[in-house]
Amino acid sequence: MTLNQSLFVDALFKCILFDYASRSDLVGNRLTFVELSFAFSHACNLFEYNKNQLNNPSAADFIRQHCLDTPQGIMDYINHPSTNTASQTCHFTYDIAVRLADDKDCGGFGYLSEMEEHHLHVPEFTAAQVEIFQRFYAEIIPTAFHDDLAMLLLGMRKDVWHCAIRDEDVCMLSNGMDAVIKFTKAYNDRRRAASGRKHADKIARSLLIKEAMANMADSIERFVRRMEEQELQIREEGDRKSQEKEHLLRGQKQRKEAEELAWRNTAITEHMNRLYVSQVATPHRRSEVQAIRLAVQKRLRGYYRDCSIEVHSFGSFASGLCDMSSDADLTVFNIPRYLPNRPPIVELANNLRRLRYQHVTSIPHARVPIASFKLYGINCDLSLSQPMGIHNSKLIATYTKIDQRFTTVWFSIKNIATKHGILSASRGFLSSYALTIMLIVFLQDVTIPAILPRLQQSPMATLHTIEGHDCSFDSTTVYDNYGDDNIRSAGELLVDFFYFYGHVFDYSNQVVDPLRGEMMEERSVTPPPRPLDRKPEKWAMCVLDPFIVGRNVAGNCSRESVVTIQGCFRTSYTTLKEGLIEETFLR
Repeated sequence: MTLNQSLFVDALFKCILFDYASRSDLVGNRLTFVELSFAFSHACNLFEYNKNQLNNPSAADFIRQHCLDTPQGIMDYINHPSTNTASQTCHFTYDIAVRLADDKDCGGFGYLSEMEEHHLHVPEFTAAQVEIFQRFYAEIIPTAFHDDLAMLLLGMRKDVWHCAIRDEDVCMLSNGMDAVIKFTKAYNDRRRAASGRKHADKIARSLLIKEAMANMADSIERFVRRMEEQELQIREEGDRKSQEKEHLLRGQKQRKEAEELAWRNTAITEHMNRLYVSQVATPHRRSEVQAIRLAVQKRLRGYYRDCSIEVHSFGSFASGLCDMSSDADLTVFNIPRYLPNRPPIVELANNLRRLRYQHVTSIPHARVPIASFKLYGINCDLSLSQPMGIHNSKLIATYTKIDQRFTTVWFSIKNIATKHGILSASRGFLSSYALTIMLIVFLQDVTIPAILPRLQQSPMATLHTIEGHDCSFDSTTVYDNYGDDNIRSAGELLVDFFYFYGHVFDYSNQVVDPLRGEMMEERSVTPPPRPLDRKPEKWAMCVLDPFIVGRNVAGNCSRESVVTIQGCFRTSYTTLKEGLIEETFLR
């Protein structure tokens, strides 16, 4: 026996076990000595038929000399490490345990004479273990063996393991023989070069010689470890069965939870869709508001004899977030002044009465003074010169057209917020405008992937200035299918919204910033001068205006109000998570 023969057979032993363990269609946690000896016998035949093409033909003599083509020879090869290097082979990457097995487990092989049936315990390789062995093969196994091993392994796959061979796994060597690509010398030369191991052959020879010299010490250590493993085998088998049972129960529980979650999300979305259809303003109601706007404009022009007067719509009817009970917000431009000592809104209200409008009232000292009247059963609020309100409504209307889920979720949030009494800016809670901005930024920054784009950050934003404020945003780009990568339903988004603003958002420090489309972590806001606003140090929460830098549209909320607002979101998240849909929505 020469060292080269021993090393080659050792490498062949490694590769046979590796090829068996790395194929999920073969591994059954055992490889009988009969099967292993048949593999070596087939290797001898391949040696004989192709000896003129092989680099190491003498290895076949070594296999037959040591009876590696018989079950008894395989057993002797493994159990007598002093005459071979197989014990090292058996413990590279994983341990091979030699166990007694009855006929029921292994099928039996009676021609072993007085020897009892044995088999090898061959755990299936993971992807990481496959990579470790292939790196070991490329860098440690002498390259002179590679092409022979590649050809032999192809023969094993075809004739011993009976595996389906893919064309892309096979190549032809320079000697005309077919081989497994990943075991060939050319393939592994490239692999070593890519990893910077140009001297892998020299290192491999050195390591194998050192392994041969340390074989006895290693064998003793492995024997002790093998005995310890056998002692633990019974306990491990019991633990394995217990873990399998636990895994099965856990999987059943997870499947049940997933089914319940899918049912819950579907039920919530269906309820939200019904709510949206029942509450959204009909086209007829929208046309009535448009008719009111035109009628008011015509009558004011006739009353003042001034055709430059214009009446515009803003608010929910302009933004597309109107329901059947929404007020119609109108603003008048270019109206003449005749009584300088009287508030303009009071003068406008008196003139509306002269024009025979009914139920006319005025609120001259509000932040935005209004004159109110009722027509066609619709409450109308008329203000003076509010260009920023018109532009805000156009921005929101642009967002509503991008993704239907935005509008569906908005109506549900409004319904629930109204139920809990937190949708009333006049009582120190949130305005509809502030709640809308909270939802827009949530869909821009919290949902991943984003459902709404950042229109004000778009390079296609149209430059527009109102009262010295930069009011630019992208109103021309078609954002159809923008949020399609996010497949969450409207119901899931509603639950996520309540969870974020109920349990994640830091009301004391974070800022909802629609200009950037982000949830800012720290406040660094310099507010514009508005006497009625709270000072920043007294802000209980901060939701910025998209155009007026530093204006907090939730600045009127007190700390007590914020506690109530957060409590509403937390309660709604809990009831929706538990599937109490009717309880969440019903007022």
